[in-house]
Amino acid sequence: MVRTIISMTEQEKRWLEDYSRAHEISLAGSIREAISLLKKSKLDSKKGDILTRSAGALKGKIKDGLAYQKEIRDEWR
Repeated sequence: MVRTIISMTEQEKRWLEDYSRAHEISLAGSIREAISLLKKSKLDSKKGDILTRSAGALKGKIKDGLAYQKEIRDEWR
């Protein structure tokens, strides 16, 4: 594991200490947990953005969805 130094306010440090004590984990463990949650949140958000931007991409370009699906699957054979 890599070590790093971070700066935070006294209030943030007290909150982190209280959280760590209540969950019986170290300060470093709490910070690792927070980073993991932030990372997951950003990845989930990015996936949602992609889905939102691509939703309806074929709207108005094809008339019969089932026919289009069959046509594309025929290309696989």
